[in-house]
Amino acid sequence: MVEAKIITDAQTSTMQMVTAIGSGIGKVASGPLIDTFGGRVMALISIAVRAILVATFMFDTAELFVLFVFVWGVINFTYGFVWASYTKIASGYPPHRQGLIFGVLALGSRAGVTGSLFLFAGMLLLDIKWQLIFLVASGAMVFIFFLNFWLLHPRAESDMPQPESNMVPLRDDADVDEEAQSEGSLEIDKLLRHPLDNATWLQAILYFLTLPDFWLIGCIQAIAAPAADFYTVIGNFFKKEFNFSPGKADAWGNIFTITCAVSAMGGGIIYDQLRPWKRLRYWFVVLLAGLWLGSTAALYLLADSEVQDPVPYVIAFGTYGLGCAFFYYIPFSLFSIKHGGRKYIATVNVLIDTLGYAGDASFFAVVSKLLASDDKDGADEDWKGVFLLCLITASVLFPVVLLFEYRVSEDHPCRQMPQWIKNLAPTRLKAVQEEAEDAQQMVEMGARRGSSASSGKPDHSDDEPA
Repeated sequence: MVEAKIITDAQTSTMQMVTAIGSGIGKVASGPLIDTFGGRVMALISIAVRAILVATFMFDTAELFVLFVFVWGVINFTYGFVWASYTKIASGYPPHRQGLIFGVLALGSRAGVTGSLFLFAGMLLLDIKWQLIFLVASGAMVFIFFLNFWLLHPRAESDMPQPESNMVPLRDDADVDEEAQSEGSLEIDKLLRHPLDNATWLQAILYFLTLPDFWLIGCIQAIAAPAADFYTVIGNFFKKEFNFSPGKADAWGNIFTITCAVSAMGGGIIYDQLRPWKRLRYWFVVLLAGLWLGSTAALYLLADSEVQDPVPYVIAFGTYGLGCAFFYYIPFSLFSIKHGGRKYIATVNVLIDTLGYAGDASFFAVVSKLLASDDKDGADEDWKGVFLLCLITASVLFPVVLLFEYRVSEDHPCRQMPQWIKNLAPTRLKAVQEEAEDAQQMVEMGARRGSSASSGKPDHSDDEPA
């Protein structure tokens, strides 16, 4: 067995950056796979792979920091499949329950973080060998695998009727298929389809990239992702600034993960309950964004005043979690279901989440630089710089949330696919129309030939012109 090693604050931030990069790459790869094979299959595969890789940390994998970080990146590559898989599954439930469902999933995610941090802190306080910690973590993933295998039944995903707010009129667009043709040409204008129901993957990607709301929610996710992951450095803050032991520091920092769970679960429930009152729901979301902004300002002011009492920091960190976690889980998941339709929910979900992980990697790259100087000279201003970075990102987020949630409260239908995107690749409508035209020509030619045969005159209507 190898000996335990102490990593620095800078190495901790490096691991967080690798976590974001690995998860981001996993996100890119997972979208088409989940939309093709289903959320349940891909969720189970990703959990099984992680259980195996975590178990390898008990051996020489953890001896070299570079090798440890590489395997950690691969683990987070598979982790990138998880949320999109659950989003695909949740799309099969009624819209008025989806906020609750994502709240429960987020609660499970944050409860897992909180529980593991308490368990990890307890093991550190009891001076338990670190190899046993990895064994417990791997065993927990095996348990989660069988729990998901039992609970996630192979039910049809995305079979629930889509609400009309997600639909667009068919008219003569590329979304008409055989079913619409069978209704008769006079009925096509009355039918509704999601604009991506018959789109190719390339058309879907371009459709998302041309949506203004896609970039608004992408900006929110890029700022919310590092905020929700800020718990990874809070323990180091208490350890460094107040000389707490590692176990005690993690226990004090756990207030952030607890309030994150409350925000995600409670926010999802309240968001569902306020669905009939769109303006009230809008101001509820603005309130959460205000808590986020206010808490980061408080952290910066506390660091600037060099307060020696940890309690104000605990309150500020708790408020920070209460404000930010909702934005990390709920809005982009609901956006994915509405704009992804039945076929491309996971694709749009991972596109947005990839922007989130890009923001996560960028944020913690800066934090790593700030804390690297702290390792050298112990300057308190470095934590002040970290909190200033949090304040700046929260200040950018606030007006974006105001605009995005205002557009959500208007509840506009999904946008029609632009014509130039339709022309990039053939769709089912074009194929159906061409087959119908060919069939009609065959019928007309047969009728003419029959008429010619009965009159005794040759038919030259299909001859090639000279």
